[in-house]
Amino acid sequence: MAQYGVLCFSRTWRNPVLWSHYADKHRGICLGFDVPDHLLKSVTYLKTRAPLAGLLQQGASSSDPGTLFHTKFAHWQYEEEIRRIVRLDQAVEQGGHHFWPFGAELELREVVAGSRCNLSENELRRSLGERAEGVTITKARPAFTRFEIVTQQRGFQFRRRRTSAAPMMGGHV
Repeated sequence: MAQYGVLCFSRTWRNPVLWSHYADKHRGICLGFDVPDHLLKSVTYLKTRAPLAGLLQQGASSSDPGTLFHTKFAHWQYEEEIRRIVRLDQAVEQGGHHFWPFGAELELREVVAGSRCNLSENELRRSLGERAEGVTITKARPAFTRFEIVTQQRGFQFRRRRTSAAPMMGGHV
């Protein structure tokens, strides 16, 4: 199994819990990709852990990780996760980590900056270099009336106003 890696994606970037867990409390970015459907498989969420032997009998073996790599505890269901299993010998290794190259099977289409991300649209576009063409860059924010992340209509111009409280004089709370 050590020869395999897992590319994990979500069907949505609008869940605030995803931003808290995976994007440094809304300070990070979300990358949106086009990936051919036949390369992806939805994660199955279970309330009880299936025995490893049972998962192996369902098609997960050392030569085909199958079900084993597509199963998670039911409490992670909010992630709406889909995965692609890849061979690490086809990945780019750098500093002990493996990276899957962008290309026809992993096309970058969107960059969503978190509501607390300090990078400007220009900085993001410059960091993309040649890949910037055809990539939509947007700023996200929490929705005003529901638990959801939405597109900031004012784009990157909107900055959270900093307020300073005046010191209280002569009183105790």
